[in-house]
Amino acid sequence: MSRSLPASCAAVLALCLGALPVGVQGQQPATTASSPASSAASSKLADLPTSPDQWLNSGPLSLDSLQGKGIVFYYFEEQCPTCEGRWPDILEVAERHRDEPVVFVAVNSGNSPDQIRGYLKRNNIDWPVIVDTDRSFEESSLGMTISLQNIYQARMLTAKGTWKGANPDELDNAATTASEGGSWLVDPTSMPEDLRRAWHEVEISNYGSASRAIMRAGREGDGPTKVAAKQLFDVVQASMNADLAAIGQQLKSGQNWPAYQALEQFLAKYDGYPMHPAVAEKHEQVSQMEEVQNENKAAKKLAAAIRTGSRNTASSVKKAVGMLEALIEDYPDTEAAADAQKLLEQVEKGDAASSDEN
Repeated sequence: MSRSLPASCAAVLALCLGALPVGVQGQQPATTASSPASSAASSKLADLPTSPDQWLNSGPLSLDSLQGKGIVFYYFEEQCPTCEGRWPDILEVAERHRDEPVVFVAVNSGNSPDQIRGYLKRNNIDWPVIVDTDRSFEESSLGMTISLQNIYQARMLTAKGTWKGANPDELDNAATTASEGGSWLVDPTSMPEDLRRAWHEVEISNYGSASRAIMRAGREGDGPTKVAAKQLFDVVQASMNADLAAIGQQLKSGQNWPAYQALEQFLAKYDGYPMHPAVAEKHEQVSQMEEVQNENKAAKKLAAAIRTGSRNTASSVKKAVGMLEALIEDYPDTEAAADAQKLLEQVEKGDAASSDEN
């Protein structure tokens, strides 16, 4: 089945697919963004983006992985010279609070990872960065649009779990407030300077990025360095054991596709650490199950449709819609088919809205 798609719906599908950079129009005077965040934002932060494509400088972080730590979110407009000039001072704030249990996360909306990667490098930004291409995180967490008329904002999740506004011009105060009542897994003052980066990666559950430094320090470091490396490795090992136990429960209850996905994530998450051969063997075994193979095939077709739709032309979006419809017909009971159906429903809503306007 195939149907024509009005050109006006092209942007709708591309946006639903998370691929449309939303441009900033107009050149009105910029605000300093010192006002509280809009009341349209949720009073509770649901979670953070889960796709690796939505993060730079880090794998996907989660609220669970950051539990017990404060988080300061800094939303910024990349086209604003004033914002760009602020980064040295902002990074200095984070450095002043590096021993306190608070994590700084930058948020950029309306751009793809490729569009923002150079900006981060140019400004030496090494924080975890949420690449909010479709502005969904901005909408749900901030309730307003960052633009040349609203150049930066901040919010915080305190270590005690309270989601609240923050003054982006007073990030020192935000960091102090967010960290109150929190704690690190490992005391940072016990870390040698050459393991500080690895320590921070472990604290935010970005284990793979820390593996090389930890394993090297364990082999080649002096006495205190080896002790520090073991402290970090013990945290990683405990996380590995917990993840494997959860995967075991999934397999036991017949949740083969979620278990396969978890095994895929496990292998990437703990890359570089000693791993029992049984993990890779189980991954291979589960990958051969018919259910899992169908889910994988469907997931690849969904990814192909997303790539096609992201070109954001009338013809490419029409083709993407056909690909989504074919996916649903060929793999009706898969997770990807459910996602494809949601995308098509969004397109239908956009189509109806366009008809009403005309």
